[in-house]
Amino acid sequence: MAYGQNRGMPPVHPYPDYEELKGDSPGSGLRKFFLAVYILVSGLVAAALIALVVLAPSRRYLQDAGILQ
Repeated sequence: MAYGQNRGMPPVHPYPDYEELKGDSPGSGLRKFFLAVYILVSGLVAAALIALVVLAPSRRYLQDAGILQ
């Protein structure tokens, strides 16, 4: 058999069809859900840490106002 002969297989294209690429892969909905939960939780944690740092100097005022015990 000569070098480079196809051997009956379909030709290999360097790029797949767009129709094959535009669909989501299996399980992508679950990954997107966990990504959204991760972003939400990490945003809330970051907001809580920032609030701790920003509100720490006003603790005395909040205690005097009766908001904190």
